[in-house]
Amino acid sequence: MPPAESLPLPPPPDTVADAEAIAEASAAESPPLPADAPKPALADDEYALEADEVWGVQGAVYARGHVRIRHREIDVTGDEGEVDEEGIFAQVSGNVTIRAQDVSATGSRLRVNLETEWWEITDGETKLEPEALEDRVAEPIFVRAKTITAYPEVDLLIAQDAAVTSCNYAERESDEVHYEMTTDECRIRPRKDITLDHPTLHGLGRRLVRYPGVLRLRLDDDRSRLIMEVGQNQVEGFYAKLGYPYEAGRSASGLARLNLTTRRGIGLGVDHWFDNGQSAGEIDVFAEPQQGAWSTRLRHRFQVSRGLSTTLNSSLQTNSGYNSGSTTSFSSDFGLRNDTGSAHTTLGFQHYLSSGAGYSSTRLTGNFMHQQRGPAGIDWTLRTTAQRNKYGSSSAADEELELDFDARREHPAFDWELGYKQRYDLDGGRYTADSQYSVLDELPSLILRSDTERLGMDWGFPIQTRVEWGQFRQQPEDQHLQRVSLEAELYGETVQLAKGHDLRTGAAFRQSFYSDGSAQYDLRAGLGLQSSWGGPWYSQVQWDWQRPAGFSPLRLDYAAKNHDVQFGLSRYVANRSRVEFSTGYDVRQSYWRDVVMRAEFTPNLHNRFEVQTAYDIERSRFRPLEVRWQFVRQHRLDVELSTAYDIERSELSRVQIDSDWVISPKWRLETLVGYNGPLQEFDFLETRVTRDLHCWIASLAYSLSQQEVRLNFGLKALGGGDWEYGLGGQGQRLTPRSGQYY
Repeated sequence: MPPAESLPLPPPPDTVADAEAIAEASAAESPPLPADAPKPALADDEYALEADEVWGVQGAVYARGHVRIRHREIDVTGDEGEVDEEGIFAQVSGNVTIRAQDVSATGSRLRVNLETEWWEITDGETKLEPEALEDRVAEPIFVRAKTITAYPEVDLLIAQDAAVTSCNYAERESDEVHYEMTTDECRIRPRKDITLDHPTLHGLGRRLVRYPGVLRLRLDDDRSRLIMEVGQNQVEGFYAKLGYPYEAGRSASGLARLNLTTRRGIGLGVDHWFDNGQSAGEIDVFAEPQQGAWSTRLRHRFQVSRGLSTTLNSSLQTNSGYNSGSTTSFSSDFGLRNDTGSAHTTLGFQHYLSSGAGYSSTRLTGNFMHQQRGPAGIDWTLRTTAQRNKYGSSSAADEELELDFDARREHPAFDWELGYKQRYDLDGGRYTADSQYSVLDELPSLILRSDTERLGMDWGFPIQTRVEWGQFRQQPEDQHLQRVSLEAELYGETVQLAKGHDLRTGAAFRQSFYSDGSAQYDLRAGLGLQSSWGGPWYSQVQWDWQRPAGFSPLRLDYAAKNHDVQFGLSRYVANRSRVEFSTGYDVRQSYWRDVVMRAEFTPNLHNRFEVQTAYDIERSRFRPLEVRWQFVRQHRLDVELSTAYDIERSELSRVQIDSDWVISPKWRLETLVGYNGPLQEFDFLETRVTRDLHCWIASLAYSLSQQEVRLNFGLKALGGGDWEYGLGGQGQRLTPRSGQYY
């Protein structure tokens, strides 16, 4: 850094009397304080100035030696400084450091507006920590520039004649940085992006390449990679994928993509983002001309007014290569939303199309919802959904409309709710499966709810009551019925039988009458006894009983007879072990449930074991034995081994290993393996090895399910990219069972 340029300070006062008068006129002055001494709080219109010498001339305040200026979130230090007579503008020179909000910078000379907190530093250096960028990057960003200017009101830093890098060798004067990008202007929006004007990439002191335009690196999207990705898979063969980020004005940017593959030829595409505050979205287009393949996606949000907004999500894909034959899929979702102080309204339309060799499917859906806080405390909601589904080219379309309305009101003694629900068949029976459509219409229904406490009945135990009247139509039986029901429920009450032994009780009764002369009542009761036997032993006994009688022609009242007892015994030592035994007996069916045995054991901070099996009493046989072991050494190794052993067949049926191993500060290995014992083959095998190259990072990944090998190389500060697992043997998306530890 060049030597600091001193401020042209006027001489200090000659007399003690003059010095005292100037001190009284200055905005704030205090003797030097220890570095760790607490600083007095300042009002928003106050600043504090500390230095070895402080004096004033014509209202302005000057300082020399260990100068420090504090104001709101600004803290500046240097060798010399001055503040104008209005206490708005300040200048500091010589070994300058400024800390403002989440940003700090050093330089030779600083100008700052204490009112707006605008500042500009000359011959500046700044280090943007991940925390200051809201963890949008993985490593700090270093910026050196002729000038660095901060505009806090728009959350923007502008560096002129700048060099940008994430290589921390920049902190060591004796070591050369591995890479840096130089540019005439660098604009940093901490939570969004870094924009460089025609930057030049330097590596190990050599000029490598100059980018032809404005380069924007998005901090919230890992697609802003600068280095190609290479690999091989079943669909594309050997491939190389490149992405070039570009700038398209202050509110737009994008990524131009080029794929070179041996099986699908050349792929060209662009991902374009835009956000001007009121309107934001993304447009993605990708084409593989040799395959006649297209992929497009549009996402858009528009804030029409404070309460009114629209959203649009649409995608089209043809001949992707991941399906046999010629395929096309299209989906579109448009939404309109309006919010006011007392209402919420949404309107949406969805369109889905899928077609291929020998099949086609289309679906059109429209939905409307309005929620309103009405007069006199009445809340009501109206929902409608219209849908048209068509499968194949010859069958008739299924066209339906559903209407749902409910209103509710709370009173001191009771609540009421009015509901109306009806399905309309718009295709007139042309869709043959309509005759099997199961639906229950409410035309309408009225519910009253209350409880003994709200009704002023102090019986010592709360009972909730519900009275309902409704007119229903049930399909496909085409039944039209009225129904009146009364329900009372005693919520669980806990009674302490003795120390450590608690009994919880509950009961319910429902009586229903129907217009066709049918009637049904339903009784339910339950008891639960929880006991602590001293030390780590606990037990639980649960009894449940239900007895319906009569007949219900409506499905919503169907109830089954039940008489069941469940038993549980457990031993629990906090942070050490848990052992559980549970079983049950179906009294009505005279049937014993499995005896389930579970155990967890944590012998130390690094190891944890789980064991589970069960014994079928009725068939006198064991269920498979499942064992899980997890080993965790923080920031070094996380291994989870899960096995299933078929005791009856004496056969290892399944093994799964999920590991994340930091072999050294430079190497890391992640693996997810599933082995099928009966078939003696791997269900899946996913692995990735990562090499830390200081400020760069490289990874090599392999997926058995996708037959893919992939090599990534990029800046560590922008992340190595998320590793997406492939598919398992049943088509499921593979994920680590316990999540990646680091």
